[in-house]
Amino acid sequence: MIHLGQSPRSPTVLSKRGLVVLFLALAWAWPLCAQETAKAKVQQRASLLSDDQKVELLKSDLSADQTRSLLLEQGFSPREVEEILRLHPENQLLLTGERQRRTQEWDEAAPGLRGVGETGEPEEGEEPSEDVEVETEGVVPAPPEPRPFGYRLFSQGPSSFAPPTRAPVGSDYLLGPDDTVVINAWGPTELSYSRVINPEGHIVIPEMGIVYLSGRTLGDARAELTHLFEKFYPGIKIHVTVGQLRTLQVYVVGEVTQPGAYTVSSLSTVFTALYWAGGPTEFGSLRQIRLLRENEVIGVVDLYRYLLEGDRTHDLRLENDDTIFVPPVGSRVALLGEVRRPAIYEILPGEGLADVIRMTGGVLPTGYLGRVQIDRILNNEKHVVLDVDYLSAEGQLSDGDEVRVFPVVGGYENAVWIAGAVKRPGRYQLKEDMTLLDLVGAAEGLMGEAYLPRLEVERTEPNEQIRFLSPDLGAILRGEEPDVALMPKDFVRVFSIWEVKDREEVEIFGEVRRPGRYPLAANMTLGDLIFRAGGLKESAYLMRAEISRIRRATEGDPLKSDVIPVRLTDVVSGNDDENPKHLLQAGDKVFIRRIPQWDSLHTVTIEGEVRFPGTYALMSSNETLADLFQRAGGTAEEAFLEAAVLDRRDEGRVVVDFPKAVVDRSKRENLSLVDGDRVRVPKIPETVQVMGAVFRPSSLKFVPGKTADYYVRKCGGYLERADRTRVRITRTSGEVVASRRLWFDPDVRRGNVIVVPFKEEKKEIDWEKIAQVTNVLAGLATTVYLLTEAYKQ
Repeated sequence: MIHLGQSPRSPTVLSKRGLVVLFLALAWAWPLCAQETAKAKVQQRASLLSDDQKVELLKSDLSADQTRSLLLEQGFSPREVEEILRLHPENQLLLTGERQRRTQEWDEAAPGLRGVGETGEPEEGEEPSEDVEVETEGVVPAPPEPRPFGYRLFSQGPSSFAPPTRAPVGSDYLLGPDDTVVINAWGPTELSYSRVINPEGHIVIPEMGIVYLSGRTLGDARAELTHLFEKFYPGIKIHVTVGQLRTLQVYVVGEVTQPGAYTVSSLSTVFTALYWAGGPTEFGSLRQIRLLRENEVIGVVDLYRYLLEGDRTHDLRLENDDTIFVPPVGSRVALLGEVRRPAIYEILPGEGLADVIRMTGGVLPTGYLGRVQIDRILNNEKHVVLDVDYLSAEGQLSDGDEVRVFPVVGGYENAVWIAGAVKRPGRYQLKEDMTLLDLVGAAEGLMGEAYLPRLEVERTEPNEQIRFLSPDLGAILRGEEPDVALMPKDFVRVFSIWEVKDREEVEIFGEVRRPGRYPLAANMTLGDLIFRAGGLKESAYLMRAEISRIRRATEGDPLKSDVIPVRLTDVVSGNDDENPKHLLQAGDKVFIRRIPQWDSLHTVTIEGEVRFPGTYALMSSNETLADLFQRAGGTAEEAFLEAAVLDRRDEGRVVVDFPKAVVDRSKRENLSLVDGDRVRVPKIPETVQVMGAVFRPSSLKFVPGKTADYYVRKCGGYLERADRTRVRITRTSGEVVASRRLWFDPDVRRGNVIVVPFKEEKKEIDWEKIAQVTNVLAGLATTVYLLTEAYKQ
């Protein structure tokens, strides 16, 4: 509502709006300053203890709870405290135990998954190995693509086939320049010569002259040298061999892996040179390799003869300056299907289907020879399909043909099958005039559970239609119906009685070793069922068990169940057979109950300096610490009761004044024990530990009646940065007290820890931040002023 005489843009309204805007600006700017201040405090608290002091603190005899109290006293946040305590020995022990527990659970849950790391599964972010074979159920792998035949012969590399430079040679070896001829003579005199045939083709023998050997075989050279030596030395005997073999330079060109000039041994052949050149490429011919000498073709090598038959008689010996030429591959055809070696083969003019099938190693026994199909590209225009006989004269092949040998199809023409409730199911030969009973006899008879009123014969008619016969096997066996004559491909199925009716079962639950379903036997009693279930557990309640039984209702009435109470004491005593209530029926469910409060046995553990340490069962819910110590025989001579610790499950350490609880039986301190409590009583300590802002933090021998200043002086005194007003003493019970309380200075006791904190460093004023906030506030104030002036106008 607007009063008379007051404009909607009056200064009063504008000033209120300006204050609201200014308040919002302060609310936005204040967290910036507060955030920086909080960050500075966190950094300052983190510097209270150096890294060395943190390590020294964790190495001390303090428990994790005592260390936590000290750090919280020093001003550390709970998050910072837990970060430091992660390295505490107790927590490391817990973490290690947790890792072992998880590893054990994983091993028990999945024992077959280990071996890819630690657990058999890939680590996080790790890719599966490509070498792992993944089995895919139901997926038929595609057949491999056919590869050209024969080229793998050269996959090992030429170094594996390097010919030797020294090797025995035969009498047909042709000598030439650079061959070393070795002559050994004996008889009237002994002579030995090693001569290299010079470029002119001869050797020189002292006193005998020049002998021309180039171009002659080793056998001819031996005959001539023997004749020559006998002229000069009658009755002498000689032996002529070749020592160092000469080398040849040959050229390998055409479709080879590494064409070029090669230096090879004089024993080398076309095969050898091809190995050195890496062999023909897949675009090169294996069947028409030509050897040229002085620009004339002196021979053609077919590698298929070597690959398919191991025949090397057509291999040609090389001579100097020979050229081996591998032309492009000729006509090729692919042989697929039911052959022993499916591949792509090179064919020569005149070779037909039978020749190529022979190259594959022949047709498999599963191959059908009545129809071999040729897929052909006709005149580079279209595909045509030709169906030919295996040995037909029409099986001539063309370049690019794809030949496929199909498998034999169709079922067995002289077989019948039997399955189901027989002793030996399977496929059987259909003999002349074979009947159904003959087949059952061949299968060694029926199983005891065979269902006789009906069986099934699945018959395949000549037109491939399926027809079912359902004779009465029991009537046939009794001679009341005629036997059934079998036909080829008949499939006989003998049913089990349990396939046509429900199996009679009973079920047991509760306090037995193997609860579950069991088949109902004739005259089966409750004791029989309990025995099959592994017997009763110790926790079974013997005074009452229950049998739940379905009451068979008349048509239209709902089903009901009766509960029959039984006493298991009769079963235990062996009087089970005499009680009609214990006779079981199909569908019965037996329930064995547990003794009430069977799991109510609670235990506590006491360790350390007591006479009888160990685990004790709680006798009542009101049993106290003092009662436990009394049952444990009291404390030992070296027990330090003041430092005893009570750890409670899910709660951690419970601070208790043990001398008051155990000795004085103070109602306030003498706590009642609960299941899982653990009490530890340490030995009497002889030291006091000093840590923090002192000259030399260390542990000192305890001196009765001394205060904190005494121990600080023993450690070299306070550092300049020490905050003497905040010195704290941590008792062995976990209590933390100040070292000075007005005029009272508490004494230091055995095992206490004296902590001298560092002074908080004063943080310098961040004028840059203040300037930024001031600029923001000034901008907002200017905006408010301008808005106010605008409303006035």
